[in-house]
Amino acid sequence: MKRRNKRIVIRVQPFYTMIVLFILLFALVLLIVFPNIYWKSEPLILNILYNCLLFIFAFFSFLLLLKYIQIAIVSERGVDIKNLYGTIGRIYWKDISSLNREKIITHSSRAVISFDWIVIRTEEGQVVHDGAENKRNNPPWQIIYTKKNVSIIKESLKQYRPDLHIETYDPYKLLNAKKKKK
Repeated sequence: MKRRNKRIVIRVQPFYTMIVLFILLFALVLLIVFPNIYWKSEPLILNILYNCLLFIFAFFSFLLLLKYIQIAIVSERGVDIKNLYGTIGRIYWKDISSLNREKIITHSSRAVISFDWIVIRTEEGQVVHDGAENKRNNPPWQIIYTKKNVSIIKESLKQYRPDLHIETYDPYKLLNAKKKKK
């Protein structure tokens, strides 16, 4: 009997970001509807032009929103980070050099906030500049640090890479170690 691959889907970004983006998109759709109710005295051609432009803007904003919704699929092969348009990154268990918990400044939904992230590095020395910045084939990879995500990754590490564990990353510790070597 063939064994089925166990695949677990986890969230990559903070949840509130998606809520804020959907609210902004809903407000944009309301901008399409309400002028037709209140501005009936405007010429018909202006109303049609206004509605078409806002509809096109709302449509492309929705497509852009879908691009930023990312998930990570944890399986026997490794971790696949995907969005609606395809695979952003595929990390095999054997290629992972370290998993760190890092507090990274995250620019999202018009705010700058520090979040805890699980950073997956495939080579030493990879630097994270901004949270929620998973780009196609551009490591290191980041997954939001939640209890669910940590437990899923820890269980997978026990099963597929028992030599690895999630470490708390301290950049000051690295700087002090470099100063001591000099």
